[in-house]
Amino acid sequence: MQVVYGMLSKLLDDATDVAGKRGIRSVARRVSTLALVYDHLVGNGMTRTTDFGSYVQSLCESIADIQATDITLNCDCDPLVLDLDNVTALGIVVAELVTNSYDHAFPNGQGSINVSVRRPPDDGDMATLNISDNGTGFIAEAGSKRHGLGLVQRLVQQVRGTSTIDLDHGTVWNIRFPAASIIRVLPVLPDHAVTTR
Repeated sequence: MQVVYGMLSKLLDDATDVAGKRGIRSVARRVSTLALVYDHLVGNGMTRTTDFGSYVQSLCESIADIQATDITLNCDCDPLVLDLDNVTALGIVVAELVTNSYDHAFPNGQGSINVSVRRPPDDGDMATLNISDNGTGFIAEAGSKRHGLGLVQRLVQQVRGTSTIDLDHGTVWNIRFPAASIIRVLPVLPDHAVTTR
């Protein structure tokens, strides 16, 4: 993935078209997001689950590092072990929405973005992902296809979640999704070893 990211970075340096640069940057960001998932899996011994809260913290740090702005990115996440597929999908959602705030919410180059992951004790088996900014608010551009936001909606549906958006003070995305990891326990082997997947 680092090789792919390097190739995309080279294309980005060579591109002169504004729309082309935007598209390449978007793909590069998604590749970087997937690479971070892999890094977390390696750290956990390549299991089928990882701590989504810790992953989001790392993802926010990575995004903030490549943004040369005065915009503050705050990330406060509870530990939450999720299946790899859900971590990947929700990680792309975080990257898309946070980067969208960086790109569009602050025309004066100042403001703050907040990301949180919570599992409220009174919400059954559901967890919440909240991404908010104190910028100008979401404004749909005439004729815009909004590929990134369409991707966000599809990924939220993929993890069996729901999303709402509040535009009263900046932009607030609230995403609810099932918090249980999907782990299939295989039959006990003759030597009494248990394999999980």
